[in-house]
Amino acid sequence: MKLRITFFILLVFFIQMNLRAQDAALDKVDEDKGFISISGGASIPLGMYASVNSNKESSGFAQHGLSMNLISLNYKLHENIGFAAMWTSGTNPLNVDSALNLYIKDDPNYSYKLRSYNYTHGALLAGAYISFPLYDGFKLDFRCMGGYATAAIPEQVITKTDGFSEYIIKLSDDKSNAFGYDIGMMLRYNVDNRLCLTLGFDYFETKQTFTVASDVTKESTVISSELEISKKISLLNIAFGIGLRLK
Repeated sequence: MKLRITFFILLVFFIQMNLRAQDAALDKVDEDKGFISISGGASIPLGMYASVNSNKESSGFAQHGLSMNLISLNYKLHENIGFAAMWTSGTNPLNVDSALNLYIKDDPNYSYKLRSYNYTHGALLAGAYISFPLYDGFKLDFRCMGGYATAAIPEQVITKTDGFSEYIIKLSDDKSNAFGYDIGMMLRYNVDNRLCLTLGFDYFETKQTFTVASDVTKESTVISSELEISKKISLLNIAFGIGLRLK
């Protein structure tokens, strides 16, 4: 009887020691100094950047596009607080049908065609990073960054005709640089000791001013002018990614 009791006590002791060892191993796996990741997903225009109101010059007529975080570094300096840096880029198509309303409303007796490409943007950002552990390998990360942002508006070629005469309106493309900022939240899952998966939600904003050359051609006559266009580029970027944990 005493032997059975002794065996039972030893069994409970070894089980407890094994569980503690497993918990310690899991805690060790869950600990890190941050991570480096790459991610991509949807770029959703917001506010005036997405507006299709042809009565407002600030309307952007931007449609849903693609975003790519080419590299994202999140590094802890003390416990759960550190710094973040990111190189990001994206593209958004121009809503051609809505953009044409700018010209149709002024002269509806003509038929119009518009050829254009995509808006593009990019940024190099740095700032603060904070991370909170959740459960079973999940973490919630927040970051607030600012820095250098660049954007480009596409060339637009509008053909206007009434069946007898034809106008060609050409608006040149242009690039601009200015300050931009990003506020983001990321759900992270630690797959193992080295890899993690991420789901990020970032609000990005920059205000850019472009100088666009305008050429209006009718037959052999060309009228040239220059336009200054300001755009507030506001985006919600939703991205899935994979990362390398820093130990």
